[in-house]
Parts: sequence; structure tokens; C-alpha cells
Amino acid sequence: LGEKTSSVKFRLLAAFALSSVMTLVAAVVGVTGFNSTNAAVGQITSRAIPETLAVDALSESSQGVSATLQELALSSTLAAQSETFQRVADRRDELAPQLATLRALSSDAEIATLTAAASELSGMVEGMNGVVERRLSIRNQRRDTTNLARESRVSLASGIEAALDASEEGDIESLLRALLAANQLLIQYNELDIAATDAEIDAIYDRYDDAAGELDINLALLEREASPLVRAQADILIGYGDGPTGVFELRKAELAAIAEAEAFAAEARLAASTLVTHVTAFK
Repeated sequence: LGEKTSSVKFRLLAAFALSSVMTLVAAVVGVTGFNSTNAAVGQITSRAIPETLAVDALSESSQGVSATLQELALSSTLAAQSETFQRVADRRDELAPQLATLRALSSDAEIATLTAAASELSGMVEGMNGVVERRLSIRNQRRDTTNLARESRVSLASGIEAALDASEEGDIESLLRALLAANQLLIQYNELDIAATDAEIDAIYDRYDDAAGELDINLALLEREASPLVRAQADILIGYGDGPTGVFELRKAELAAIAEAEAFAAEARLAASTLVTHVTAFK
């Protein structure tokens, strides 16, 4: 009986020991699993989520730079150009801190492509602004010159009309032809607003040259010599179309600046698209 009692006690102790070991193993496994899960959650909250947010912000800013550059290219006044440039510069300045955030979460090697693409897009901002400012300045100079030409034609017309009142009969036709030629000069100046190519400008210039010749010839044909004032007014009116500061060359320079701005805008769209593609791949 004593041996049986000892055997039962031994079995009970062994069972309790085994149960304790199993509980301990389960606890160890549970703690290990919890630590692994906790580490995974920590990685998500410390890197994955901030990285995703930074990448999304970079994508939004790059598209914002591209869109605002398109607006800048189409600015119709120097005031609008200045305001739009400030907005595109603000969007451009967002890129650097966003890249710095990504660099802190990743590494220079991982974001090297993003950095290069962002740098290319950022570098276009100042260049685009300079081209647009030049285009608007040239356009304004041409328009100011055309306005001066309008005033000059009015003065010349007044001088010719005064000469008509005191003219000999033989001079009337020449004075009227001179007046028509002066009107034709101003028409050609105004037509430059719709000239879209150098060839169109050259065609308008040919008509201007014909009108200038007609004005000179008819003033020279007067039996009573044109007054110095009328002659000077005619030369001034003709001069607004002549030389590198004349309206014809100014319009050509304006068209060249427009083409350059359009090229910048196309490059900006491509650079922004490239950056967004790299951002999407980074995700």
C-alpha cells in the first residue's frame, strides 16, 4: 500500500511539473509573439506611415509646381507674372523639406532619383520667370510705341489738314495721298497684334514700307514745300516702324519670347511627370 501511495504522489508531482513547464512555454511564446507584433506596428508607425505621407506631399507639390508654371507662362500682365511667380516659388520651396523628410526616413541612395527629378523641376522656375518677364516687357514696349505712333498720326493729320486749307489746287491730291499713307502706316502698326509668325510680320512690313514711300513721295511732290513741322511729324511716324527698336523687330522679339516660354512650359510638364513617376515607383 505504501509503494502504491508513493507512485501516485510521484505521478501527481510529474503532472504538476509538466503543466508548469507547458504554461511557461506558452508564456514565452506569447511574449515573443507580442514583441514581434509590437515591433511590426512600431515600424509601420515610425517609418511606413510618415514615409507615405511625405511621398504623397511630394507628389502633390510637384504637380502644383507644374500647374503653376503653366499659369506663369500665360501671364498677361507684369503684375500677374509677379504674383504667379511668388506662388510657384512657394510650391517649389515645399520640395526641399519634403525630400529632407524622406531622406531621414530612408537614405540618400533610396531617394537619389527623386532628388535629381525635383532639382530639375525646381531649376525651371527662375528661367521661366525671366522669359515671361522679358516677353511682357517687350510687348509693353511695342504697345507704348504704337500708342505714340497713334498720337503722331493725329499730329501729322492736323498738320496736313492745315496745309490743305492754305494749299494751291495742285497740291490737294498730294496732301490727300499723304494723309492716306499716314493712315496706312498706323494700320500696319496695329496689325502686328495679330501677326503670329515672322513671315506674317515681314508681309506687314512690306505694306508699311510701301506706305512710308508713298508718304515721302507725296510730301516731296508738293508745289509749296511741306512745312518743317509736317516733314518732322512724317519722319517720326515712319520712324516708329524702323530699326531694332521699331515695332516690327519688337514683335519678332516678342514672338521669340513666347516660343521660349512655351518650350519651358513643355519641359516643366515633362519634368513634373518624371518626378511623379519616380514618386509612384518609390511608394
